[in-house]
Amino acid sequence: YDIGPGPHAEEMLVAYIPAIKAVFQGDLLNRPANGDYPIANETSAHFLKWIDSSGLVVETIIPVHGPVTTIEELRRAVADMKK
Repeated sequence: YDIGPGPHAEEMLVAYIPAIKAVFQGDLLNRPANGDYPIANETSAHFLKWIDSSGLVVETIIPVHGPVTTIEELRRAVADMKK
């Protein structure tokens, strides 16, 4: 899926893997390699908005860089960013 245009790029591809309810993505959420809580930014908020509007059932976010994140962690990180 192309989720662009967004804050990070005009075009941004993600892959949805329905069998495991996961999205494979790069550069849409920053989670430190040590596993600390993810840090959201405007790109992360755009990504979450796309997930919510897509109709896809997403439980897991598999990044190109860093540890796997859950959808709940993404939601919390975006909510924390907006405070």
